[in-house]
Amino acid sequence: MRDVLTHIRSLFGRGRITLVDDSGSVQIVQLRMNGLEVPAGRYRVPEFGFSSNPPIGSDALALHVAGDRSAGAVVGTNHQGSRPRGARAGRINPVQPGRQERLPEERQHRSRREGAGRCRERCGERYLELQR
Repeated sequence: MRDVLTHIRSLFGRGRITLVDDSGSVQIVQLRMNGLEVPAGRYRVPEFGFSSNPPIGSDALALHVAGDRSAGAVVGTNHQGSRPRGARAGRINPVQPGRQERLPEERQHRSRREGAGRCRERCGERYLELQR
């Protein structure tokens, strides 16, 4: 029974990113997992359509194949210093202010470049709000 619990605990690991290689078709990262374990060559698997390069020191969640700590992929990252805060329940922060992003139904939205204000565009049943 103890072996089963150890195996289950080995499926997931958390750590901090120490190196990112974004030159290939798949992003490769190196993590510092528990102070002693520094696995290199881990694939980072983002969602389709999202691309980012997490800064060094970002939190990472790794999933290990069959609990084998030598074979894994990073399935989630978070950079505490740059994470947007203060979203209301049910709201998302899809873009940064001042940036142009493609919206559903091929609509495009551009926030005001000068001055403070709020831009709103109806997109289906939801509104995308950008604060400048």
